[in-house]
Amino acid sequence: NRMLEVGYITEAEASAAKAEPLVLAERQERVVQARYFVDYVTQQLISTYGEATVFSGGLRVYTTLDLDMQSAAEKALAAGIPLNKSHEGSLSQPQGAVLALVPQTGEIRVMVGGRGQDSFNRSVQALRSPGSAIKVFAYTAAIENGITPAKVYMDEPTDFTLITGEVWSPQNYYETFAGEVTVREAIEDSLNVVAAQVVNELGPQTVIDYGKKMGITTFVEQGRTNDVGLAPLALGGMTRGVTLLEMARAYAVLANQGIKTDTFAILKVTDSNGNVLEQHRPQQEVVLSEQTSYVMTDLLRGVIERGTGKNANIGRPAAGKTGTHSDYQDAWFVGYTPDLVAVVWFGEDTPKRMVYEGVRYGSWNAATIWGDFMREALRNTPITDFPKPSGLVEGVLIDTKTGLLVKDDCNLPPEETRREIFIAGTEPTEYSPRCSQPWWQSIPFLRR
Repeated sequence: NRMLEVGYITEAEASAAKAEPLVLAERQERVVQARYFVDYVTQQLISTYGEATVFSGGLRVYTTLDLDMQSAAEKALAAGIPLNKSHEGSLSQPQGAVLALVPQTGEIRVMVGGRGQDSFNRSVQALRSPGSAIKVFAYTAAIENGITPAKVYMDEPTDFTLITGEVWSPQNYYETFAGEVTVREAIEDSLNVVAAQVVNELGPQTVIDYGKKMGITTFVEQGRTNDVGLAPLALGGMTRGVTLLEMARAYAVLANQGIKTDTFAILKVTDSNGNVLEQHRPQQEVVLSEQTSYVMTDLLRGVIERGTGKNANIGRPAAGKTGTHSDYQDAWFVGYTPDLVAVVWFGEDTPKRMVYEGVRYGSWNAATIWGDFMREALRNTPITDFPKPSGLVEGVLIDTKTGLLVKDDCNLPPEETRREIFIAGTEPTEYSPRCSQPWWQSIPFLRR
């Protein structure tokens, strides 16, 4: 009628329009895929452009998300985390999270922030104890400062006197001790006593400095309760904790030959007319040597191939580390291939022991989730190996009880020798004295 009054249409056109039947569209619920990621991006956009422009300004936003990988992560997490049937509340417990990114570029490919029942994004907002996953910083600092994979430590009951005067006696997971072990064996079996010795040898501040260089920002270095100590840096019981995003960024340094790359979710934003408002420009920094990164990757490959992370074996080159809170309150697996870094975590929002119906849950379950996700995420990605830099010496035969060289004709038991890798100039130059005696004489019981 109004269009007729002002002369936009004729009487005949108005009558014809009124005679047309009304066809009503069915109401459809809006389905948002990867909503934790969408919320993460939306909040960044609002902080830059304001709510009015974000929700009604016609922006076109290009992101880093891979929906196929996202779907694989959601399915792996849902299938892999348990359910506390005795929990009462609106949210299922435990909750979990998965985050994955490209180590060379920092592009976030996957962001699962929970079971999808709330808006709390546990992949970027939750600060949780990393458990033994923090050991990577101590061992990275060790390799960079001349300690080799062949160095031998004594895994035995050890008392450490802390700066408070207290005596701390760390225990291993199974409350047993292995005796002489190399750095490689200590990492593969996640031995707490040896990790504490390494932190003590380097100094806690050195380990923190390496963690910060690799991307961790949540260390507490001052105050009555802080992280400048053996237990937080060897076992991961940090004052505040860490996020999945920062752990992914830190491990990505090793996957990217020592280069730290800023992580991001937004590739480009244009306005309603197609004008580019922002476009991501990579920010990178060399924080470790290529040689240190490769040796650490080689050590962490052993965690998956022979150690605590066997459940994460995906049949292609991969490296990673398990992490379980000492009281089973947090379960982690942080791992990477040459193409993708991924972190899996689960735990109750209000931290509590994850023992349900008599079954204990921990990092071995997180490793299984990681493996299930990575197999699907990389299904169409060609298998490649980690690039090897110059400046390494490989295939050096050592005695794992002394860390020293072994001659080819040495008669030590095969399980007490191995081929090891070294940064050039750090390889041993002396031969093991155990080669000069029959192997059985090195066994105390038989010698007596």
